[in-house]
Amino acid sequence: MSSSSKVLRCRSKPVIPGWLREWKEYVRAEATKLWPTQAPVEIPLKLTVVYYHERPSVSIDHDNMIKPIQDALAGLVYKNDRQITDAQTRKTNIDGRFRLRRLSAVYARAFGGGREFVYIRIEEAPSHEELL
Repeated sequence: MSSSSKVLRCRSKPVIPGWLREWKEYVRAEATKLWPTQAPVEIPLKLTVVYYHERPSVSIDHDNMIKPIQDALAGLVYKNDRQITDAQTRKTNIDGRFRLRRLSAVYARAFGGGREFVYIRIEEAPSHEELL
């Protein structure tokens, strides 16, 4: 670690910046609308996250994009984020050309809003009997 690097700690736990805490709370609130009474699942899962952005490129790393989302959904959608055995992330300019077939209502609402958005899909993980 360089001498200019700093890690903020409070009682041996990292301090969560306000914007990150707000983002996690927002993700959890939106997920609660879709999973209001269902118990968290306890099976291996695949998490897909697509960030449709408005700029030509974005500087967020894939792991920094996915981890707060995983944390926000733990205990609500699934028991623990260790259940995520497969993950896929993508960053895509929202002004790109897309071939759309059987567009889900969720995607249609998001694209119809005309602003950047994050699409999150959770599904049962594929079999790990075959090597990648």
